[in-house]
Amino acid sequence: MGPYNGVIVLSDNEHVVLLNPSTREYNLLQPSPFEICPPGFDRYIRGLGFGIDLTMNDYKFVRINEISTDPYKDPCVRGNRVEVYELNIDAWREEYYEEETLPSVYWSPCSELFYKGVCHWFASGDGEVILCFDMSTDTFRNIKMPHTCYFPNGMCYGLVILNDSLTLICYRDPTCEIDPITDVIDIWTMKDYGVNDTWILGYTIRPLPIESPLTIWNDLLLLQSRSGQLISYNFISDEVKEYNLHGYPGSLKVIVYKESLTSTLRENRQGTQAQGF
Repeated sequence: MGPYNGVIVLSDNEHVVLLNPSTREYNLLQPSPFEICPPGFDRYIRGLGFGIDLTMNDYKFVRINEISTDPYKDPCVRGNRVEVYELNIDAWREEYYEEETLPSVYWSPCSELFYKGVCHWFASGDGEVILCFDMSTDTFRNIKMPHTCYFPNGMCYGLVILNDSLTLICYRDPTCEIDPITDVIDIWTMKDYGVNDTWILGYTIRPLPIESPLTIWNDLLLLQSRSGQLISYNFISDEVKEYNLHGYPGSLKVIVYKESLTSTLRENRQGTQAQGF
């Protein structure tokens, strides 16, 4: 995830690493004390977020976990644990939410976006929404998606920033066959951030056989094709270009990175210089 101020995050189910590729510094965060579930429950990571608390100038990492009993037993009890790590105090804390309090976060490529001090994920509750977590106030809220965007219609979604605006990319589910007549890629931008009825359809692109969008860089929309190839679409020229970079479908991740001397280390912890990259 990231970058923010030149810092990116690498994470799996257990470990979280803050990394500055420019300075070659990295920081392995201490494990969360809340990872252990009560007996009879399982933990599933649904969403990850990284950014900065703008009021405290403090990096934060947030993890949304679904805690549930055996889904094949009746009743199945579910809830959400939200873990937040604050870099300045080197500590984790946790909040618990009942199942009906938060919509159910689902992962998709090109999501988990930090923008304007807020982390964003796709979620499903009373319809499809963008779930938002404000890093400064530690509060959740929802942004409604455009009325044409809803989950059962065989579409997938990605979140990017275009012209400093929150942007939603709607594309055909890669498991579906593309109809060149009716299927297109729609790109919506939110004119006034957080105001639900200000979505504007900015671009409608001819259908491309893509696995997922990746990011926007200058005038290029970068995507991964269904075969795993990195491709780009130029908004100005309408040109599609292939690059000599190939991965397993769904495996590519692209971030727009600017070098920074921001340190990921603090005096109260032992940092290490990353080597060999």
